[in-house]
Amino acid sequence: MNRINSNINLGAKIEPGIDPVNAKLKFWEDLIYKLECDSNNRGIMIEHPVSILLADCLRQNYNINLRYLSTFLNTKKNSLNNQVPNNIESLCSYGEGTYSQLNYALQGLLLSETISPSCIKLLENSIFLKNLITDIAAHIGQSMSIATTLIRLKYFANKKNSIYLPIDLMLKKNLSQEQLLKIFQGYIDKDSKEFINISNSLSDLVFEMATVANDHLLTARSKFSKVKQEIQTILKDNSNDAYLLSCSDKWLQGVPDAIYIPFMSAIPLQIYLGKLETHNFDIINNNLETKEWRLAWKSYWNYNKRLF
Repeated sequence: MNRINSNINLGAKIEPGIDPVNAKLKFWEDLIYKLECDSNNRGIMIEHPVSILLADCLRQNYNINLRYLSTFLNTKKNSLNNQVPNNIESLCSYGEGTYSQLNYALQGLLLSETISPSCIKLLENSIFLKNLITDIAAHIGQSMSIATTLIRLKYFANKKNSIYLPIDLMLKKNLSQEQLLKIFQGYIDKDSKEFINISNSLSDLVFEMATVANDHLLTARSKFSKVKQEIQTILKDNSNDAYLLSCSDKWLQGVPDAIYIPFMSAIPLQIYLGKLETHNFDIINNNLETKEWRLAWKSYWNYNKRLF
């Protein structure tokens, strides 16, 4: 699913005079539409490696819901008309329509009959468990939207000459786009009083955004604790189900891969928010742009401990 997100800017043949962003979105919309229309799973008109993989999943009867991908594309398209969010809630709503949709799609795919029949049986015993894992995916997606906005802030200022931050927070901190562009593009002396004032206000703004992102992660973790408890309750209530009990012996920390893996996208979020805190939410600090060597190790450690 992340491959779809990262490839959203690739693959489209753009003709002169056509808006490139709309052309790329239209390219992916057409591919999804062709897959939806391919009721016989013949793989007609497949034009891109990602769509080939999606078509193959459909042919093998994997549980992949293209509706989530359509919602993802529609949200991306609708956001073009209002590129600057009015408030932090708008960012969360955008995250629900994009990153959360990819999380839902990955959840559905992993909960295919041929991949994880034991997990399907587990969820059939508890609507509460099913709702919990959906809620967790939603909170992680909204947190991702906020964190991604912060990560891209310096890039957009330097390469796109634009500032993508909630308008209400900028007004609250008495910041203007012109001020932020100047500070990111190096037009203000770092030793000047003006730079210090703008930098401090920006750090306060970043702190508020990071706090909301972290709150979503904390909520997701709280719900994940309930997931672990609910799984144990289901196993206890179905102590005569030899198949379910046999499969549960292979689950790390009592949680199957199919349920846990979609939540691993929260691990890089946790690392980034931690780095922000370490550097006092100074988004201008170049140390925030260094590659995170701990990601592979932390992913492995969290995977085995079933944490995020």
